[in-house]
Amino acid sequence: MATVTMSFKYPGKAIKPGTKGEIVSAIQQQLNVKGFGPLKIDDDYGSHTTAAIQAFQAARHLTADGITNKETWDALFGIVLPSLGIADVALQVITSQLGQNEIPHGSNSGPMVNQYLKSVGLNPGYAWCQALVYWSYNQAATKLSVPNPVLRTAGVMDCWARTAAEKKISAADAIANPSLIKPGYQMILDHGKGMGHTGLVESLNGITMATIEGNSNNNGSRDGEMVVRQTGRTLKDKQLKGFIKY
Repeated sequence: MATVTMSFKYPGKAIKPGTKGEIVSAIQQQLNVKGFGPLKIDDDYGSHTTAAIQAFQAARHLTADGITNKETWDALFGIVLPSLGIADVALQVITSQLGQNEIPHGSNSGPMVNQYLKSVGLNPGYAWCQALVYWSYNQAATKLSVPNPVLRTAGVMDCWARTAAEKKISAADAIANPSLIKPGYQMILDHGKGMGHTGLVESLNGITMATIEGNSNNNGSRDGEMVVRQTGRTLKDKQLKGFIKY
């Protein structure tokens, strides 16, 4: 397992957003090395660096506050961990999007929302939860230089219907064996009449899930305006169709 040579020692205090200087460039460079870029090496601990640190912290099960404290520093500049799979990297990507929202509200558009929709060939104005999943996996596939395994569609139920059977885990099978469900798997909710909602599984505690979802809100809507973390969905939700493993 390769190691990374540290250019700086931990300065003895947390490095916070807004910090500037050479030490920030070291953090940015190391985030790029670890696959959490690309970041511009500019000495500025701005919003992009903060989001990258949060994604790194979430992937290492650290407090995702965007502050480089001693624990985060040691993880960032320590031994390189084994290679991550595409589901792990896609989860990192989608986690970095938490808080992205529609501009203006209710428009199904905005700087990042438009990028999600563009990735599946759509202009602004469409529901985008599935597009976010595709975009996140596409970013991960680019980082890993592998094909994107997610179908290029903005339709949740279309994605479920056209995905190969061997990649699907039904809700019944998940309830019978929750260990089948891994972080980064795609959750499929069926709202009937061809309408669905989706996101990526972040964690599973018993039958209760934490998921990262786009086009949602803190109430779990399928027609919300933000990328949010949901913590109240369970494997026994009536609308749960199943999961797709990548």
